[in-house]
Amino acid sequence: MRGSVSNGFRGSICVDFPVGGINRVTTILYELMESIKPEFFDNYLLEYIPVSAFQRLGYLLDKVLDNQLLANKLYKLLQNNKTKLYPISLKTSASVKGFTVEEKWKVIVNTIIETDF
Repeated sequence: MRGSVSNGFRGSICVDFPVGGINRVTTILYELMESIKPEFFDNYLLEYIPVSAFQRLGYLLDKVLDNQLLANKLYKLLQNNKTKLYPISLKTSASVKGFTVEEKWKVIVNTIIETDF
């Protein structure tokens, strides 16, 4: 994933190089959690970032990293904008057959997250 999105003076989300798979992303997210403020999740981001990315991010924050503050803010943003969530795979390169869909984020949990923390 490459690109950059800024929501003004409040901060930026910038991904300019491949970071690895879902396990590496989770580790990086864990390391950055203290820097992520709930107010960073706003309507502006919904215009530029695919909903599937928010679903995976929400799932990781909520179920793997247990950061309810950020997960709930993100979920509320999606609800307030009447964003429809469709089932998506957690690991895009893996099969989804036989795996369950986590109901809140509509993420098909088709891998076990292994992190460095």
